[in-house]
Amino acid sequence: YAQGYDKAKAGSSALIAAVERNLRLEIAHWRGRVCAVVFNDFEKFFDTIDIRPLLTEACVLDFPADLMTLGMQQHLAPRLLQAEGYTSKPIEVSRSILQGCGLSVALTRLFLLRDIHALVGRHPAANVSVYVDDTSADAACDSFQEIEDTLVPFTVDFANLIHAKHLKLTKGVIVADT
Repeated sequence: YAQGYDKAKAGSSALIAAVERNLRLEIAHWRGRVCAVVFNDFEKFFDTIDIRPLLTEACVLDFPADLMTLGMQQHLAPRLLQAEGYTSKPIEVSRSILQGCGLSVALTRLFLLRDIHALVGRHPAANVSVYVDDTSADAACDSFQEIEDTLVPFTVDFANLIHAKHLKLTKGVIVADT
């Protein structure tokens, strides 16, 4: 389910994604173009993924049923907190996936796939990059007005997507070349 904009795949890393983006923008800068990047980071991303829409996306995108069944058994199992030899009562889970599970990245990708894919299709000049829960969009244009015309509509659509998925952003940062 990985797409071209998705950098969380074998042989890649957040560092490689950042280096590729920085190199592209550095070259654009030296060619006299105006550059800007919008960085977004989700707040408690894994803890806020709603399971029902995730299962809907799995059905729509024909995610392997055996993997989803096994994965959901792990991700939806009651959780216990332990400290100082004490164990809490079981906590039921309905809105969260476990960070660090081998299936977690695939599930996050699945959860956002159709929406991010549509967003990229509507804003091809916004050079979208996704690394699990870190998302960026960059542009290199001939003027600040073109930057604004490229990145502001993307950012508005991205904010609407986040709101519709009941997710929150920790921060959003815009870095512009001056």
